[in-house]
Amino acid sequence: MEMQYLIQSNLSAACPALPALRKKSPWTEEEDEILLAYITKHGANKWDEVARKSGLRRGGKSCRLRWKNQLHPRLKKDPFTVEEKDYIVQLHKHYGSKWSLIASHVRKLKLDAKNAGNDC
Repeated sequence: MEMQYLIQSNLSAACPALPALRKKSPWTEEEDEILLAYITKHGANKWDEVARKSGLRRGGKSCRLRWKNQLHPRLKKDPFTVEEKDYIVQLHKHYGSKWSLIASHVRKLKLDAKNAGNDC
């Protein structure tokens, strides 16, 4: 009996955000503000720690993706300009279909960069 308790307590210590406790619904504005405030104060690294210490009931991967794809201040969400589209075509010729790398050059989401490259 004591052995089972030790195993469960070690599991809880290793995985404080067990899947049953994680929130899987869409992100709210309040959660976005909490994540943004935490990252502004502590930095954007060790995503499991960010998820645990910020008080969000989200996994580290969920926090990382929300930051990278929605909240990052350098992320541009406006439509591509003609110059950006031409630049994407040039990058595609140089890198091939490495859309994550191309997106990092134009500070857009990977899918947006890929769609813009395919539109040309």
